[in-house]
Amino acid sequence: MRDLIKRILKEEVGVPSGIADSAKRLYLDLITRLKRKTITGNSNFNLLFKNKDGKYSFSDFKNFENIKIEFEFEGYDIAENPSHSGVLIMGMGQQRILLSS
Repeated sequence: MRDLIKRILKEEVGVPSGIADSAKRLYLDLITRLKRKTITGNSNFNLLFKNKDGKYSFSDFKNFENIKIEFEFEGYDIAENPSHSGVLIMGMGQQRILLSS
């Protein structure tokens, strides 16, 4: 398996070339889009980023068209918990990466 990965990815010191630059561009684009988004209650939504001209490409992965980021929010019912206000706990997880072509 390790040999297969080495053949697929061109990397330096274990990091695929271009991944840091692509991640930075995606992060900045994500922050820009989130600043324009109004989030209330249990607002679940998706953001789609087009990989126009290989903007988010890294190593040999250049032929995907989109990156889809899904957001799911779960709140609590303040009527059931009147002593709580504001954010009780916040977390983030990554279940899968969606690259579509």
